[in-house]
Amino acid sequence: MSKRQAVDVHFTNKKIKSSLEDLANEILYEIFVYLNHFHIWKGFSDLNQRFDDFLISLKLTDRVHTSSSMSKSDFDYYHEKLISSNMNQIKSLHLANLFIVNEMFSPPQLINKYVQLECLILDQINIRKLGAILRLAQKLVNLRRLSVHLIDCADDLSRIFEYVLKLKNIQSFEINYQMPSSNFTSSAFVDLRSSSSIEILTINGRFSCDSLDGLLSNCPRLRQLTIHELVRGDYSNEDFTTCHLKQLESISFTLNNIDMHYLQMLIEKFFRHIQILQLTMSDYNIYRYTRIWERLITNFLPYLRVFDIRISDLMCNLQMLQDKALEQFQSSFWIENQWYFDWFLQPSKKIFYSTNPYR
Repeated sequence: MSKRQAVDVHFTNKKIKSSLEDLANEILYEIFVYLNHFHIWKGFSDLNQRFDDFLISLKLTDRVHTSSSMSKSDFDYYHEKLISSNMNQIKSLHLANLFIVNEMFSPPQLINKYVQLECLILDQINIRKLGAILRLAQKLVNLRRLSVHLIDCADDLSRIFEYVLKLKNIQSFEINYQMPSSNFTSSAFVDLRSSSSIEILTINGRFSCDSLDGLLSNCPRLRQLTIHELVRGDYSNEDFTTCHLKQLESISFTLNNIDMHYLQMLIEKFFRHIQILQLTMSDYNIYRYTRIWERLITNFLPYLRVFDIRISDLMCNLQMLQDKALEQFQSSFWIENQWYFDWFLQPSKKIFYSTNPYR
């Protein structure tokens, strides 16, 4: 490289550095929104006093977010420089792999060092480790949001739900899991005798209707309930205790092996105050249900304003049946409520769905 080329490279690099430092803090904020907190800290700390002050203003020690691909050396650096000395200031923990979870909470008693923690997201954790952490987390009075993704299958999650429902001020709980069987034990929530503060509950996994009774009776403040795969249990109509949650506004269910009669019973027992109903299901006798829905909504869902259904139909290959189903859902009842429906085709099935339910 010639001397002239070296000067040009030096000038170019200096110009880029100068331009970056000349940017207003407001612009840097906009840029850093797209960067991981660890990368911001590693890339910009100890450059100069201006950037050190700027990093302090970002409150990076309030939030810890690790990626699933973070190496051990990067985590060790992150833990040494930011985490270990600021445990009592951290408000949000997002841990994205099992190694990091084990390092952060070894021993599990370390969870109680995070006295300001408001949000805990564990993307990969086994049920045994999660149980140990939650059992010791009851003192975290500031914890508002908890989200977990289990990496192992479990026949019984009742202990996990028990610990979560006993968290003093938890408002939002999301759990993702796979189960080898479709049922929880029916006694999963019966003996808790607690009144959980949970308002938003998301269950992404197979969940038996047998456990709805105990779960809902312990969640009087629930406003939004989502269950990815709600499966039919062994209980009959008489076995359920009526539990009307007056604050519950929205339910979203993907149904598995739950027929219209059973669904009607669930709504009558638990969901009379909802305003938003989202259902995904499979059935081939869609057109037979219109009168049932009309009676159910009229008699038991007086506050309903959003009726959002998506029904996969593997059997309805006759155009006549499709037309009949659509015709039944075009009566004056549906028109007056401004709920409209249509079909669309996929290679292996047809989908009957609500059009523009959130008008």
